[in-house]
Amino acid sequence: MNAPEGEETIFAEALRLPPQERAAYLDRATSGNAELRQRIESLLGSYGAGDFLEQAAVPQLRRTLDLTVPVTEKPGETIGRYKLREQIGEGGCGVVYVAEQTEPVRRRVALKIIKLGMDTKSVIARFEAERQALALMDHPNIAKVFDAGATETGRPYFVMELVRGMKITEYCDGKKLSTRERLDLFIQVCQAIQHAHQKGIIHRDIKPSNILVTVNDGVAVPKVIDFGIAKATSGQQLTDKTIYTAFEQFIGTPAYMSPEQAVLTSVHIDTRSDIYALGVLLYELLTGKTPFEGKELLAHGLDEMRRTLREKEPVRPSTRLSTLPEAERTTAAQHRDLDAPKLTSQLRGDLDWIVMKALEKDRARRYQTANSFAHDLQRYLNNEPVTARPASRLYQFQKLVRRNKLAVVAIGAVAAVLLIGLFVSTIFGFRERAARVQATAAERKAERALTESNQQRDNALKEQRRADEQAAIAQAVSDFLQNDLLRQADVMNQAESGFTTEPDLTIKQALRRASETVEQRFAGQPLVRAAIWHTLASSFWSVGEPRAGIELMERSVALRREHAGATNQETIGAMNGLAVFYRATRQEAKALSMYEQVLHIREATLGSNHVDALAVVFDIAETHYSAGRLAEAERLHERTLELRRAQLPPDHPHIHASMHSLGRIYQDTGRLNEAVALFEETLRLRRAARGLDHLRTLETMTDLAAAYSAARRTNEAVRTAAEALALTEKKLGPDHPEVALRMRSLGATYLATGRTSEAIALLEETLRRQKARMGPEHKSSLATRTLLAKAYQAAGRHADALSLAEEVVTIRSKQLGPTHVSTMLSKTEVARVWAGQRKFAEAEPLLLSVYEALDQQSDGAFRTEMKSAATELVQLYSNWNRPAEAARWQAKLDGLNRQN
Repeated sequence: MNAPEGEETIFAEALRLPPQERAAYLDRATSGNAELRQRIESLLGSYGAGDFLEQAAVPQLRRTLDLTVPVTEKPGETIGRYKLREQIGEGGCGVVYVAEQTEPVRRRVALKIIKLGMDTKSVIARFEAERQALALMDHPNIAKVFDAGATETGRPYFVMELVRGMKITEYCDGKKLSTRERLDLFIQVCQAIQHAHQKGIIHRDIKPSNILVTVNDGVAVPKVIDFGIAKATSGQQLTDKTIYTAFEQFIGTPAYMSPEQAVLTSVHIDTRSDIYALGVLLYELLTGKTPFEGKELLAHGLDEMRRTLREKEPVRPSTRLSTLPEAERTTAAQHRDLDAPKLTSQLRGDLDWIVMKALEKDRARRYQTANSFAHDLQRYLNNEPVTARPASRLYQFQKLVRRNKLAVVAIGAVAAVLLIGLFVSTIFGFRERAARVQATAAERKAERALTESNQQRDNALKEQRRADEQAAIAQAVSDFLQNDLLRQADVMNQAESGFTTEPDLTIKQALRRASETVEQRFAGQPLVRAAIWHTLASSFWSVGEPRAGIELMERSVALRREHAGATNQETIGAMNGLAVFYRATRQEAKALSMYEQVLHIREATLGSNHVDALAVVFDIAETHYSAGRLAEAERLHERTLELRRAQLPPDHPHIHASMHSLGRIYQDTGRLNEAVALFEETLRLRRAARGLDHLRTLETMTDLAAAYSAARRTNEAVRTAAEALALTEKKLGPDHPEVALRMRSLGATYLATGRTSEAIALLEETLRRQKARMGPEHKSSLATRTLLAKAYQAAGRHADALSLAEEVVTIRSKQLGPTHVSTMLSKTEVARVWAGQRKFAEAEPLLLSVYEALDQQSDGAFRTEMKSAATELVQLYSNWNRPAEAARWQAKLDGLNRQN
């Protein structure tokens, strides 16, 4: 008997035969094509023996078995409002066409329809499951579903986004993407699968052909397609038809199939099956090979294939690469723009551990979510310890050396301390030399004074002692910085002591350890202690820990007041520094008190209009602005600007700073035309004085864009924000943190001007960069998350908005504590999401707790935030149709406004 040529024909013929005769027939019909035979056997097992005709969903299937020439769709035909153009794909039970939609809009789409002869109840059910699965999901990396229906013969179809792209493996090889670039794409795939899992959907057939990479505006975007064999989790019903997976049936592609999918038991398939398939995909992206070759698996038969998937451990990616034939190894390396030894070395270590964790036979030992898989890869990219690898001290030490991208790799974790030490020691070196010169001059003067009166001699000796004291202080501080502090931060000493935390913690720990030695080391030298504590506090500021520096600054101020006097220049500098620390940590009352003391001394010694006194008034105004006291801030800034203009040239930076600060106040109080005019004038002056690409100029340009946006001057807002971003990127390079801040500002402008989809795309890219460079829990990443949540909310993506907003609350709660004001403030965004869905009962307690936390600040800080919370409550109760509560909160809001 000659083997039939068509897959459907072989399938139909096999069904007519008794079960005991099918194996021999398939030997002849498939002609050694193991993959074809496996598909036919799977389908036969799925439909069961003897009742296939009873399972047929429509009469068309019976006709397929009875008629010689089957009917099928072809390009040029019309299904509903879709005209088929060309066939672009074919899966186990569906055919995919490019189709042209004619109404209500004209566009190209992908139309997937069940293959003729495959429309049994179980296949139709599985096909409808895919349709419903796609409809549940809304993610930029998952192909969107547009429509669904049935042909005249009753065969279902659905219409989805047309993804013009290449398989992810082919794209990566064709573009010769580096390992880092491949991982960036793969992380996006993980995020898409995580989204599906959150919707209760398992893909169950993750492989390169189901992940296409398309290019949008020059950016590669992976798209996950073909949820054709997806299975609902959590008991979610995807279709009203029964999906029956037979005892002998495989679901998935063998090379990417998890061990539990190969087990012949009723074992429950959960989301960790997709984690395994993701591990296989990553293995292939890194090496060009899968852990087990599909052809080899099929060639050995079903039982051996199952045994291999269940029991045989795959080799590590680096080992697999090193054992490939030389030609294949060279080709794989060239596709990654590396030489073979370097590629093998790159895979050995963390990437081996990460991949092998995803490929664990025991699913309890795999990554439990796609997000945790992605996060470990991000840790690898950030040179942080990965969770997949046992955390030995040597390993963590190596990570310390490699991690901080902003610093020189050879210096590693202590780069910031070294720079601080170098900077401060240089300053004190100059001071020391100046002090020595002064001491020498004083000594000579003392010698001359020996012939003068006793009074003159005493004065000269006092001056000499002061000079000697300053020289001794400068020398002591310099020695401490160059010896004690840097020795505390030395990497080798850290490793020997077993201190192997993350780099920012290493710096902070080094500073803390150093500060603990000061009291005993310089017990009899109070001014030396004051100078060192001032320096250490400044170092804490440099590593983003102003709170840790406050106590040291307070000690420095107290010692200098006691031993040098309140009017001493060093004392005044320390007091001003302490005020800055207070303001940065939102302790506005303490900051104002300290600034007022400094201003009193400045005015008494220099005069109220002196430039140094006006600088303190400027700081006082900024403190009032931070606390929400806009009227007082405006009064002081206007007075300062007037006096500065009278004394300084028009291109002086102090004048520009006052103008910029006033512009922000005018914008916040609704005087938009005045704000725009002042920002435009400030921009003109800063551009003339410092150039268009100076950071202060770009700062004004960014705030001008926000003012344009608030004034509904949409085109000018977008143009100005985009220009600020382009100039910043040109000056600093694409990876600088300032560029991400400008991106966020442009995203905010897009959002404010109604360009929501553009805002989302830009903010998502901003967040990706900030996570990669500064970590997912950095304050800039949190600020971008909050803005992105607002964008999602504006787009109606409430679930995504809620997820992001709750992430911010969780992270801030972990960092600062659940009752910290910043944690409470982040709950406002969560409340907005609930209110946007008209779930007022969920939003109300959050907003009330936020307002209460702000109101408990006895120093009057957070006035602006209190008004914002009150406004939210007025809006909530108004929309909730509770006029009494709305009126009560409106009265509170009016009271807050009067206090300004």
